[in-house]
This record gives sequence, C-alpha cells and structure tokens, in this order.
Amino acid sequence: MRIPDLVVLRPGPQPDILVDPPLLVIEVLSPDDSYSDTQERAQDYLDMGVRALWIIDPKTRTGRMCSGTGWIAADRLEVAGTDLYVDLAAIFNGIGDRPDLVYTRLRLKFRPRKDPARLRILVTCFSVPRSATASSF
Repeated sequence: MRIPDLVVLRPGPQPDILVDPPLLVIEVLSPDDSYSDTQERAQDYLDMGVRALWIIDPKTRTGRMCSGTGWIAADRLEVAGTDLYVDLAAIFNGIGDRPDLVYTRLRLKFRPRKDPARLRILVTCFSVPRSATASSF
C-alpha cells in the first residue's frame, strides 16, 4: 500500500479506497526517508496513473515536481494544464526549525488560482495496493 501525505482529487463522491488516480500526489520527506525509497514511492505513484507528483524536502527547503517522465526542481510547484500551484517560499517562511509545520502550511497555502471549489485536498487518505498499475484503477 502507498499512502501519500496529501492528495488532490477532482470533486465528486469517492470510495474508501480510490479507484481512479488522484490529480496530484504530494510527498513531504521525513528525516528517515532515503533517496531510493523516495524514488521507489514516486515511481509506484506514476505507475498507478498519477499524472502529477510533488516531493517537498523540509530539511533542504526544496521541492521537485514530476509531470510525466521528467523531474524539475522549482521554487513554485505547479500541475501542468491546471491552475494548481504552491510557492515553496510561502510554505517555508516562518516555520523555523519545525519541519512538521510543512503539512499544516501546505493545507493553508496550497490553492488553485481560480476556482478552489473544483478540487478537494485530502490528507493521508490515498491507499491503493502497492503493486497496482494504471489499468487496475
């Protein structure tokens, strides 16, 4: 099973276990996350059909986004073809040495540019079999 930190879903009823890939998966790294574990998790999400993935590292105060096959380091994370974005400076500003506050600030600062009612942000709710593929959604 993979359970990311945050997912962004399109509006509408959702089953207890998602059967369609979310619009966006956001992973916030913890101190014990290894590079290989992070890459494996990211690849699993992409294999499941997730089209956009962000990885945020509170320790280095950096972020990367993936839409398709390539990873891009950026200060502003976006979802291609949508109005979704987050400015990392807004997330990291004021958290000091409290990386645990990144989750809270993401929920408060993450917002679409136009119509926030179109999407739902869920915290630790995305749970699909680790071996799932896009065809199993």
